[in-house]
Amino acid sequence: MENKTPFTLIQGDKDENERLFQELIDAPHAFTLEEFDARVKRFRNRLSFEAIEALLLRRVEKYPFKDALEQQMLLTILRGDYQEHERLCTIHAKREQLGLKVLDGKAGKKASV
Repeated sequence: MENKTPFTLIQGDKDENERLFQELIDAPHAFTLEEFDARVKRFRNRLSFEAIEALLLRRVEKYPFKDALEQQMLLTILRGDYQEHERLCTIHAKREQLGLKVLDGKAGKKASV
């Protein structure tokens, strides 16, 4: 009789795997998209869908976006705040209509005099 149980090989020793997992949990924003995806895939058996969703949310919150408005738009989608998303989309559309561009910096920061 043939054994149909899947076998998963995880590279690295237990301490290294724990370190890699903890890095993912502590700073999901510190990885490139490819690295983040690889770590989530590697530790999928230890992460629930809700945990992956929380990591993705933290990744977007802490990632250094050039355009804070677009970051906030994405966060409202992830949080399910569609009313706020519509408000931000209206602001974004107005900005685009006026031809304004984000060159550098975050929203809300005052220029030094």
